[in-house]
Amino acid sequence: KLVKEAAAKTEDNAKDGTTTTMMLMQAFLSGDGKDPLTKRKVIEHQVNEITAAIKTASRPATTESVLGDVAKISCRDKDAGELVGRVVAKAGKDGVVSLEDNLGGKTEAIELEGLRLPTGYITKQFINQPALGQVLLTNPSVIVTNLNLQSVQDLKVIAAAALANAADRTVVVFAQDFGPEFIMWTYANWVDPKSQLKLLPVRFSTAADIADGMLRDIAAVSGAVFIDSLTGGSVDKIDLESFGVISRLVQDRSSVTIVPTVTDKVKAHILDLKAEAAGAKEFHAENIRERVARLSNACFVIRVGGLTDTELRERKTRIQDALGAAQAAVEYGVVIGGGVALRGALETLSERCPEIVLACKAPSEQLAANNGMDVTDWIDLCERTEGVLDPAKVVIECITNAATQAIQIMLVDTIIVDEGVNE
Repeated sequence: KLVKEAAAKTEDNAKDGTTTTMMLMQAFLSGDGKDPLTKRKVIEHQVNEITAAIKTASRPATTESVLGDVAKISCRDKDAGELVGRVVAKAGKDGVVSLEDNLGGKTEAIELEGLRLPTGYITKQFINQPALGQVLLTNPSVIVTNLNLQSVQDLKVIAAAALANAADRTVVVFAQDFGPEFIMWTYANWVDPKSQLKLLPVRFSTAADIADGMLRDIAAVSGAVFIDSLTGGSVDKIDLESFGVISRLVQDRSSVTIVPTVTDKVKAHILDLKAEAAGAKEFHAENIRERVARLSNACFVIRVGGLTDTELRERKTRIQDALGAAQAAVEYGVVIGGGVALRGALETLSERCPEIVLACKAPSEQLAANNGMDVTDWIDLCERTEGVLDPAKVVIECITNAATQAIQIMLVDTIIVDEGVNE
């Protein structure tokens, strides 16, 4: 479980590198076990030096070809890797890419108009796409307000208005904030298979003026009536006319992406905001320009094809890995792959403890063995072959998380293993 926790941390932060993290942990724990407190300080210091060296050695990754090379290595599929590289290059650092099933069809990418905002899910329990770590909704209705929704009574008013229009609905409630009672009851309905109404709370508990702007943008692109507390708006005034609708919502732990049903609404709202910024004071104008930038971000959907459910799930998992690797490459750049970058970082250390040496050499030695090669020949091959690349972020997350968790194991006196449990 301790090893899995380190690998999961790498997966959360870099979307790739789980196997390497576990291999590095094993190498860190292969020492003599003496003087763990001193070793902790040495390992922590030298891991910091290695991560700095990796950052220095990295080069930018923004072109389709480089990102495609990274994606191909991750998913072991030339066509899928090139598709992911092309999409991530177009999306850039601030764009949004999500996946959906296309059973019986081909794998393809679609560009959409959308709005990405920096607010993640309230709790992981709302995730309905566990493999992707996302909340994914299609054609939900929306309510948008800058109120703080606190009580079950607030929930009942929204639910009554929603159910008056249809017997089975999904509603996303965008609000300034929610009270624990409101969240508890929305979650109870969310997981209840008999519930006719599914409510997803999305909050913007940031500075009031910034949150207000984000919420107004959502109302504009969804067609919802903005329920404004500053002009006397209240939950009691919610009726059928208050609801908007969007084509798609994708939410992960740090952001939410909203795709409107009518894409022209985004363009029209951008024009309105630009006109508003032209006559605003500088501070307010800067806030509006940030809103325009968010509305202008590219949004892509990769529709993963497969003839059977089994084929589709397997391909979707590989493409998800490739997408994560390519996005990590955009963020921190790329370094030479095949475990060679970590090995090269050893040369920058003024001194090397045995555990660091074992860890930094382990990936390249294992990959060489997997390919039936001497490690020297493997390194030479990686250096000569164009396109053998790793995202720098993945390498950094692997070494950092492996070292952190390995240190915790070094510091304990005893580990008790239940041999009767097979996981």
